[in-house]
Amino acid sequence: MKWATSLALVTMTHLATVAHPVQAQTEQVPAYAGPLAGEYIDGELVVGFASTASEAQVNRALARSNVNTADGNHTPTARVVKLEPGQSMSSAIESLRNQPGVHFVEPNYI
Repeated sequence: MKWATSLALVTMTHLATVAHPVQAQTEQVPAYAGPLAGEYIDGELVVGFASTASEAQVNRALARSNVNTADGNHTPTARVVKLEPGQSMSSAIESLRNQPGVHFVEPNYI
């Protein structure tokens, strides 16, 4: 009887360590590559606005950041915008993120 109990205990211990190999592995997460990582349309950003942002507030945020809404690419809370020629993506992102009512800004990823 002791032999059967010992065998059962050894078997359960072994199964506990190999039964769920996914849990035993460390998840591989890619390093953060920065705000412009990946493929995106150069000169375009997606800007999300707070649901409480008025149309006037949205228009002021875009004007202060020197960007224009791309034709037909908007919803009440998000806009695809085009940068002015020569304007850098990073400076436009920084400017938009500092505007009242802006919820998020990111490149227009493909």
